[in-house]
Amino acid sequence: MPYTFHLGVSSELSLLEIEAISPVPVEKISETEVKVDIADPGRVNYLANRLGGTIEVTDEKGEVFWRHSAKSWYKRDRERPFADSHKGMLPPKVARIMINLALGKKDPRGLTLLDPFCGTGTILMEGHVLGLGLIGSDLDKDQLDGADQNLMWLGAKSKLFSSDATAISGQLGESSVDLIVTEPLMGRPGTREDRLPDLAKGLSKLYLGCLKDWFKVLRPGGTICMIFPVFHYHGQDYKTSVAIDSEKLLNYNIGLRGVMYSRPDAKVRREIVLLTKK
Repeated sequence: MPYTFHLGVSSELSLLEIEAISPVPVEKISETEVKVDIADPGRVNYLANRLGGTIEVTDEKGEVFWRHSAKSWYKRDRERPFADSHKGMLPPKVARIMINLALGKKDPRGLTLLDPFCGTGTILMEGHVLGLGLIGSDLDKDQLDGADQNLMWLGAKSKLFSSDATAISGQLGESSVDLIVTEPLMGRPGTREDRLPDLAKGLSKLYLGCLKDWFKVLRPGGTICMIFPVFHYHGQDYKTSVAIDSEKLLNYNIGLRGVMYSRPDAKVRREIVLLTKK
């Protein structure tokens, strides 16, 4: 039976997300709608719950079959006990999209998610909603305490610890996590524009060190969905994702790159990259 998913926003990310997790091919019918032909209504519910966010599902008669709970998303975004606007906050829906891109068609239950730059815990909170085991780390202990507060408030169990993101393997066993989803350190807010090229170069070096270390803790076939900032200066883009082209990372397959996300007023654009351990 055909079901229409009204995705709510016109976004390349939203389309990639549903294509990644749908058990059958999807047909794009407008900028905000896709059609999915699934015989089992239970699978439609599963798919809709995996997506979450501002979506609605209608059946072939046009009747509403599933509608998201705006209240639950608002609660996780705006009513969490700890937030720090100076550090930047990844929207819960973008966090959910990144997790789904990393999971693909895998069932989340029984799998373990690591966020090595967990901040206040947005990605880990969405991982909890999907039923993933949670591990998070951050060098900023205040942020880590905030993540602990947010996860406890949500009723989530997690393993949190303070660590340099390039030395995660010293805290975790080899092949101990199934997916890594993260928005990393992206430099200090207010960096002078003439210093952005050097900032991009420094961050690329940091991310290369992270990806080399994370390879040890990721299980074979495990995935990384990571944001790489893109800085614009004097008519030129400085992409930090050049790190993934290093010969030192040949044991990863690049599944996705070049997909951009940014708020309308953002000074830094975000490139989403998906890597799979060979």
